[in-house]
Amino acid sequence: MATNVLDLDSSIATKECFLCEHENDYLLQIFDNLSEISDIENTFQTMYKMLKCRTKQPLDKPHPKISFEDFQSHFENHIVSLRGCIIRDISAIKALQDNMLQTIYKTENGASASINAYIRLSKHKVSLASKLKTVPKLQVEKMKPYEFT
Repeated sequence: MATNVLDLDSSIATKECFLCEHENDYLLQIFDNLSEISDIENTFQTMYKMLKCRTKQPLDKPHPKISFEDFQSHFENHIVSLRGCIIRDISAIKALQDNMLQTIYKTENGASASINAYIRLSKHKVSLASKLKTVPKLQVEKMKPYEFT
């Protein structure tokens, strides 16, 4: 599960990272585009498969220099994306609202405080969604065909 705090003093942040040393704009573009339409686990699985395809690695074998755990750790701990943060916040608010609805339906009295909190969370979710529309999305560059001579 992704954390919302980037701890630069942790051993994860100080560990050498192959992806940090070899920046890949393509992966950042894919991460930016997939993060809002897919859950985070599927996003990482898809991106890891795409990395293996681009580096010509068989899909059933681990990447020779990057394990899936290192790949996931890179995007959770080394990359800070405004779009990703907003999307995680919206997902967290949605989960809170689902829990609040269950509580509201179970209680007969005293639900007014929960209803007010639910409404405030809805307003916050709408403001985050409108903010998300203003943050530009990275455009995925198409792969260039091989030139044959």
